[in-house]
Amino acid sequence: TQNQAFSAIRFLYRHVLEQPLGSLDAVRASKPKRLPTVLSKDEVRRLIAALPENASHRLIVELLYGTGMRISECCKIRVVDLDFDRGQIIIRGGKGNKDRVAMLPQSLEERLKAQVEFVRLRHEHDVEHGAGYAPVPTSLEHKRHNAARDLRWQFVFGSAVVRLDQDTGRRIRRHAHPSAVDRTVKQASEVARINKRVTCHTLRHSFATHLL
Repeated sequence: TQNQAFSAIRFLYRHVLEQPLGSLDAVRASKPKRLPTVLSKDEVRRLIAALPENASHRLIVELLYGTGMRISECCKIRVVDLDFDRGQIIIRGGKGNKDRVAMLPQSLEERLKAQVEFVRLRHEHDVEHGAGYAPVPTSLEHKRHNAARDLRWQFVFGSAVVRLDQDTGRRIRRHAHPSAVDRTVKQASEVARINKRVTCHTLRHSFATHLL
């Protein structure tokens, strides 16, 4: 290929002739762009059906497809970010560290409310056992001293385990890890026999395509 030829010429001048190559007035071949994988609506249905019905990862997957948000954004949603009255989800610190608003799918409203109730009960249990903290921005910690232990700032999709924060000495519950959701999606795509490379980002592309 053209790029291989350029590499060979550079090697010849640099390591064999041991003299500068100078500039070459030629147009370099660009790398071909890989088209994003997009699922059909039937494939999306099969993918979701292959996920355990009551698992939080299934709700995450449905949110990704229903809103078009990124997996990193979805995992970081906090209780305070869900506005059921307005049917909105506040996405904080998205790409470019900007906040934005996504529409909350009406079909997922009741299950999201149930997820928040689960978070509330688990949070109460954590507090009773000396935990109940979530990592929060330093600026928020300065404004609201107990924000890290406030239910409103707990993650909607929290980690399954509580860990000790070495810096603060607090026992905190972080958000679910995006890579864990990606593994679940990959496994579900295999169960659903979808012959495409499916990741969480595939759902974002599929959301955008199906809007057209």
